[in-house]
Amino acid sequence: RILRVIHAPIFLQHFTSNRTHMRNPDGNWIAPPPNYEPIKAQDGSKDNLDEYIRICAADVMTDINASVDGIYSNKYGVLISEDKLEAFFSFIH
Repeated sequence: RILRVIHAPIFLQHFTSNRTHMRNPDGNWIAPPPNYEPIKAQDGSKDNLDEYIRICAADVMTDINASVDGIYSNKYGVLISEDKLEAFFSFIH
């Protein structure tokens, strides 16, 4: 398993979803959308839900130091393999 780890303040600043994933190819709603407004990024980013859910084994971090730095600097966080997760969280201060 691969997990995406993102520092919460960075996630809240950059994540946005305009609900296009909730529409079929004809543009009709697959299910009624929530009553609240779509999530908008504080930085003005456009829909980036796909970037957050995209997982590629080639992008998994193996260097714990780089992984820790990445959660504080990369708006999409870092990808960590399940077997490195304990070491990763043990390393964070």
